[in-house]
Amino acid sequence: MRNKIYFFFLFFIFLFIKNSNVIAQEKKSEEEKYYQKAIELLEKDKNDEALENLNKAIGISPSYYDALFARGFLFQETSQTDKAANDYQLLNHLYPSKNPPLIGLGQVLLEDEQYEKAEDKFLSAYENDSTDIDVLNCLGSFYYITDLYQDAIDFLNQAIKIAPNNEVALFYRAKTYIATEKFELAKIDIDNLLKINPKDDETKKLQMDFYFQQKKYEQCSQVANELRKNDVLFSLDNFLLAGKSLLFQKKYKEALDFLEMPDKPQDAEIYHYRAKAKFKIQDYKGAMNDIDSALVLTSKNDISRDNILYDKAIIHYQQKEIKEAEKTYLEALYFTPELYRVTQKQIEENILLGEANKVLLLDKKQKAKIDSVAVLAYLERAESYLAQQYYPEAMLATHEAMILDSLNSKVFTIRGMARAMQQEYEKALKDLEKAEKLTKNKDLAQIFYIKGVLYREQNDFVNAKKVFEKATTEKPQIADYWAELAHSESILKDFQNALLHIEKAIELDETETEFYLDKADYLRNLKNYQKSLESCNQAFELDKENPFVYHQRALTYYELKKYNEALDDLEKLLEYFPDDEQAQKLAEDCNKKINKSK
Repeated sequence: MRNKIYFFFLFFIFLFIKNSNVIAQEKKSEEEKYYQKAIELLEKDKNDEALENLNKAIGISPSYYDALFARGFLFQETSQTDKAANDYQLLNHLYPSKNPPLIGLGQVLLEDEQYEKAEDKFLSAYENDSTDIDVLNCLGSFYYITDLYQDAIDFLNQAIKIAPNNEVALFYRAKTYIATEKFELAKIDIDNLLKINPKDDETKKLQMDFYFQQKKYEQCSQVANELRKNDVLFSLDNFLLAGKSLLFQKKYKEALDFLEMPDKPQDAEIYHYRAKAKFKIQDYKGAMNDIDSALVLTSKNDISRDNILYDKAIIHYQQKEIKEAEKTYLEALYFTPELYRVTQKQIEENILLGEANKVLLLDKKQKAKIDSVAVLAYLERAESYLAQQYYPEAMLATHEAMILDSLNSKVFTIRGMARAMQQEYEKALKDLEKAEKLTKNKDLAQIFYIKGVLYREQNDFVNAKKVFEKATTEKPQIADYWAELAHSESILKDFQNALLHIEKAIELDETETEFYLDKADYLRNLKNYQKSLESCNQAFELDKENPFVYHQRALTYYELKKYNEALDDLEKLLEYFPDDEQAQKLAEDCNKKINKSK
């Protein structure tokens, strides 16, 4: 977001200057006088008065380009993005060949994180004029922000080819080269920027990042100190870069000069590195306060939270709070199990404050607990990957868990699930059989359920039925187990038991649409059409947008000889699936029967 804000500021200052040249001209008409007055007020940050004058100018001349553009810019500057978008859209409608309104609209969409729509506006401007420097700058910086670095380079190169001293393009090309670790090329652009404008503060801030990313921390801090002497306004990123560069040089008090700010930053990383610096100068109480502030600013799913917790454990230990240290370390381990093997290199580079295993003596006294927590973390990670269909990643996580605990039933269960989802059925079955034999952390119901799904996928419904029965015996409170059992029984034409078991599933979960549809199917096969229709209608009440409701209900209506109603549902089904041949044939048959009865 900080990059986006900087992009917004830098680009629109350019546009603002460009569109404000009219100030120097002699204005004669009334609307031009209001516009000129508005521009003067904007320069003095008197936004409300400026807006009044712009409104008057637009009131006299509703299609006045400069006034509409200035008002759109003012709305955007004051975070009234809806109003800004309205002005830019109107301008685009009135002046479709002009690019600034398209760019302004794209910027509004970018600030709202509507990236595809923003890109569309920028590309429309490019189609208007592929040599427009502003558009090329805009697209280049947009693609940098959205991490599409090659696209960024392509457009920035076009801009620089047209205007070699184009500072915006040089700036963003340098940023892109830094992001892609092409430091020699980045240096050329930074040097050129400093030749064009030796005192440009933004270029020097970029130079800080250039040095920092190459781990040239001394040069980074030198630039930071030079800027600070000149009272240059720093962003949070600048403070953080300067502080970290000094921290990595072991200049902890100097680091705190940058990391300690008069206001309270809403940035977890600032507090975390401040805690590191205070820890190094043995201000453990201050370090703990800052580490707690960092945790407040991170969510439970934040990827940085594990390292913060890890460092908190070390601070607890230094304060002789051993139980709290152990608890916090294990919490960090649950987030990132790799933390059980922290390297000395990580510690030396100030990534982490200490080697928790050795500090807390957990490697000797409580290795089993560490391994257990790490295994649970890897398994949770594997299940998360499975839910996202990242099967190789899930397999890798189970492999890590297996290294730590090869006798854990759950490890084989999850790996079996991963293999099943990759259609490696034989290997999956072997894993599940191994899981069934092991006693540690065994979930028999889950094992039986996954085995049932395996058999089902191979159309072996006899064995599927057997293991689903075992799953329902182990955990009769799980609705899905009963539903799968019912499905296997229905395939085996045992509709009476299928009905009995799907009703058990509904009893456990009355909100699942599919259960009612399955029940309707079983009732229809038992020729209890009225009850089948009732079940279809219950499904419809739960989910009116579910196309399978129309399918099941159409079949039931057909059996009840209600062909008009069946046809209505089939037509709705065909809106979802126009190529469904079964639905097409049934609809044709309904039409024939309706026509025959006339």
